[in-house]
Amino acid sequence: EFSKEQEIWIQSVFNGKDFDQAYRTARKLAIDKDWERALLLCRYILSEIPRHADTEILMGRLHAWQEQYDKSIHILEKVIQKYPEYEDGYCALLDTYYWADQDEHVYRINESVKRYNLTQELLSKKITRSLKRAQDKRILEVKEERQLDKNKLVKNNSK
Repeated sequence: EFSKEQEIWIQSVFNGKDFDQAYRTARKLAIDKDWERALLLCRYILSEIPRHADTEILMGRLHAWQEQYDKSIHILEKVIQKYPEYEDGYCALLDTYYWADQDEHVYRINESVKRYNLTQELLSKKITRSLKRAQDKRILEVKEERQLDKNKLVKNNSK
């Protein structure tokens, strides 16, 4: 799965069996925008510990930061299915939907958050942000529909 060159690099930054430290290294690489290496280290961690939730979330975020929203959403939707009570997955998914301008998904996510009684303040803020934008979009859509209806009415009356 990894080339010889990749394996050498992984071993140079990975000390023994400390996968939490490897995750912290991948996170630092991601923050420094060394996304390719961060993803490589994430892939390695997940090849050894397939259910390392924070690494899965980081991979989703990495794709979102590169505007690969579909890939990010795919990863993060799986994360919230596997770990439905882990709030960080929801936060990452809400960010991705927000950046992808797909706020309409907030309603479904909010139902899951309520079902599992998740109360983290940051998660609540992200839900509120997306709900507001989704509602603002809906208001705008309704106004546009009404304007179209008025235009049709005026056009029909002028005949």
